[in-house]
Amino acid sequence: MKEKLLIGVAHKEEGELDEVIRWIKEHRPSSVGLELPEDYWERASRGVMTLFFGEIAQYLKEDGIEIILLENPETWDRCHAIELAKAVREGKIGEEDLRVKYNDLKRMVNPYSPPEMLYSAILFIKRCEEAFDILRRRKSLEEVMELWEECNRERESHMLEKILKEQPDMVIIGGAHAERLKEHLPSYRHVSFCGRVPYSGQDS
Repeated sequence: MKEKLLIGVAHKEEGELDEVIRWIKEHRPSSVGLELPEDYWERASRGVMTLFFGEIAQYLKEDGIEIILLENPETWDRCHAIELAKAVREGKIGEEDLRVKYNDLKRMVNPYSPPEMLYSAILFIKRCEEAFDILRRRKSLEEVMELWEECNRERESHMLEKILKEQPDMVIIGGAHAERLKEHLPSYRHVSFCGRVPYSGQDS
């Protein structure tokens, strides 16, 4: 692989995963940095999978390509809790509906639950509890967004530190993260994916 690539993805568009895999096959990186927590394989072994990035990680693992996990686990979990609170303030999830799901899950969990269910359930319960605490303290969407943006800055700071240290041949992260990090990674060509079609400008 001749050039280092910083690939920003929507990680939700139809066909995008196949296109990213095609780029990996075409460019043959020896190492790839991914937007996943550093303890991802432990989580995956306990049944907590992450769509899109987790699927890329599985492909890379099977193909023998080194994987560099870029996210701080604690910050990753905190951002997911904030995301729940954000969804409530945006009206995408009803707070009462979330509480019902939370309470139902708490009633279901017991020492005899299958280990993979127990781990994922406890993780979700903790995220809900943190989200409820955020909702108590931050009554408006604007206040939650401030916390969201602060958490993303923390994530990006950790990702950047890891990229600079490990120097993977290819980095695959969310498009917004890539846009903010590209100026700090001049040795990487920035490629932005829009659905199935990647585009890049002036090697930015």
